[in-house]
Amino acid sequence: MSQMWENIINQSGKYSRKVLEKSKDYFNKAVDKGEELSQLGKIQFEIEKLKRDLKTSKANLGEVVFNYYEKQNTNYFNNDEYKICIEEIDKLNLYIAEREKAKVELKNQSEKE
Repeated sequence: MSQMWENIINQSGKYSRKVLEKSKDYFNKAVDKGEELSQLGKIQFEIEKLKRDLKTSKANLGEVVFNYYEKQNTNYFNNDEYKICIEEIDKLNLYIAEREKAKVELKNQSEKE
């Protein structure tokens, strides 16, 4: 009877080790996935902030154009304020595209793993 009991204890020990090893693997995968989702969340937050900034910049551009229209001056293309607004909008569009690209690359990288 004691031999049978020792066999049961030894076998349960083997199963416990296997369960522990599998649990460790799943835990590591969950941690990795959590880090990935955290990075994706940060990138998405940056994208949303940039989009808000872009909206503000476009509103500023509209205000500049409207002010020139109100003064009956349609030659605002050579105005510094107009050029600054356009450059800022272009920069923000570029930053948004870069962050979107980084997000896609991160997703593709995680799918490969």
